[in-house]
Amino acid sequence: MKTMLLLAILLATSHASFASDADVRTTLRVLQYNNVAEQYLDRQTSVTVRGKPGKEELIVRFAPYGGSLGESWFLFRASSADNYLAHISKYREWSEKATENRDVFTKEIGRAKSSAGVSLKFEFHSGNEASHYLVISLCALGNCAVNEPMYLDGKAADELFSLISKLKAGGLPGEDVGAKYN
Repeated sequence: MKTMLLLAILLATSHASFASDADVRTTLRVLQYNNVAEQYLDRQTSVTVRGKPGKEELIVRFAPYGGSLGESWFLFRASSADNYLAHISKYREWSEKATENRDVFTKEIGRAKSSAGVSLKFEFHSGNEASHYLVISLCALGNCAVNEPMYLDGKAADELFSLISKLKAGGLPGEDVGAKYN
């Protein structure tokens, strides 16, 4: 069933494979829980942008542990940027409050459109009373276990907020650093 859902998502977003991606310079790192280390660790993460002005898409890819299906990826559209930013802001608010109150909980923040038939679910998740994560899951056909979720700590959530803000303003991919090498 999971494979069929992944196939449906790939077909729904197949138009994406015909567009060229531009790399985005960023410090964004997706985290994933490592059972051996018993902590959340950085995963190899890449960020690209593609599309026409006003219709750009930000794509975050990372390599999950034991990823037999390869990379996990998440697509953020400029047209849904306000929803993404509102959910990240809610995470920031809850993280500050939960740390202050020493609360530990997991709760859905909200959902926002990604691509045709696909949405992103934003959740707040406490690792402990001082470590809180923004968890983003890809949802298709009513199922939000399509691929590995993306875990972001406070610093990474702030970086994603910045990237989506730039996406909304048409400021990505940013400076072409290769242009100064002639």
